[in-house]
Amino acid sequence: MTGVDLPQVVDNMAKPDVPEPWPPWLATAKTAGAIGLLVGLAVPAVGGAAAIGVILHFAGAVITHLPAKDYARAPAVALTLLPTAALLLRAAST
Repeated sequence: MTGVDLPQVVDNMAKPDVPEPWPPWLATAKTAGAIGLLVGLAVPAVGGAAAIGVILHFAGAVITHLPAKDYARAPAVALTLLPTAALLLRAAST
């Protein structure tokens, strides 16, 4: 087991052959991004940096799943586009 005991997470990472030690690190990055986005409500620079990190994380997920022909990644696409739109709107408003 990869240290992540949720079967749907293990299944999602098995199809594109994500190396076994990566899931806990990916989960940590995702959690840090979420916390950064929340902190960003009070500190805009932190929110911007967190948004960039979240965008890169989910863009990487989409890019990783495409060669495996795992096209059921609509949530990852949405989670890439939403922070991108928020970051662009924030930049346009300043």
